[in-house]
Amino acid sequence: MIFILWNSQAEEIAEKLCESVAASLEGKKLASITRISSTVQTAMEEALVRILTPRCSNDILRDVHAVAYWHQQHNINVMMAACDTFRFGVVEQLQTHARRLQIPIFEKGYEKDPAIVAKEAIQEATRNGSDVVLVDTAGRMQLMRALSKLIYLNSPDLVLFVGEALVENDAVDQLMKFNQV
Repeated sequence: MIFILWNSQAEEIAEKLCESVAASLEGKKLASITRISSTVQTAMEEALVRILTPRCSNDILRDVHAVAYWHQQHNINVMMAACDTFRFGVVEQLQTHARRLQIPIFEKGYEKDPAIVAKEAIQEATRNGSDVVLVDTAGRMQLMRALSKLIYLNSPDLVLFVGEALVENDAVDQLMKFNQV
């Protein structure tokens, strides 16, 4: 038996899933209830794979490494900025990544305004001749105002949303609010 947990925030995704399953079952003639159940389950699995499979690869750590490496090979200086100042341990985690990538990191510790830290990082990068600043900041729902301020004050060239699998259906709501910011 298949159960669909309906969440009003994920209504569009649920509709796409149902439409996809219906389209793949249309016109099929099945003899037994067991065969029907098995066919519907297979159609559901195939639809989920189609919907959830990204159209392009987004391995952020690989991409950051590739970006940093590409910039280094082309004599473009890169600096990271640790602007997730609310979650304990994340600054140290970013310091580890920066060390491995051999990239300088700008950080001011915890409980600071992320927008101001990013602004100071950009100023520091300008003083030190860095051409690119990779800013890591929190994107959790409680911090969307801080993210909005960070974007407003610093006008980044690219903003990426990286969601957690653990948030389940809330990811749709997070992404919608992220896009609004």
